[in-house]
Amino acid sequence: MSVRIRRLRYRDLPAVGRIERAAFGTPWPAREFAFELAKPSGLCLAAVTEDGLAGYLVACPQGRLWNLRNVAVATSSRRLGVGSTLLRALLESERVAGSNVVLEVRESERGAIALYERFGFYVAGRRPEFYGDNHEDAVLMWCSSPRR
Repeated sequence: MSVRIRRLRYRDLPAVGRIERAAFGTPWPAREFAFELAKPSGLCLAAVTEDGLAGYLVACPQGRLWNLRNVAVATSSRRLGVGSTLLRALLESERVAGSNVVLEVRESERGAIALYERFGFYVAGRRPEFYGDNHEDAVLMWCSSPRR
């Protein structure tokens, strides 16, 4: 499958909403994505295949590090390298290269944690009862993006 990375656009938001609702029990509302798209400092990426939007990633700078705030892949595109392509694009981005990247992930998301570990993320801590819907802990993960 050929995956092309480009900037996420406002017109992608209906497809983003469908992916978000399928991926998460407590999806972000459309206004949160619109807020992130409006930030000139943020990095919002779309993974596109011949079938359309296959996934997206939202990251923003926080001081001297980047926070990976949201990443999801369409159900039909999972296990096909879309998530890896998005993560690689983030870590190799000129804006992110050489920076530390941090994220939170549900402790039950073993597949996501394994993917992040393959990209050099390591467990840096926990956020007890971070998720309000079920009080699940978040695993705090950290990595250093390679310098370009």
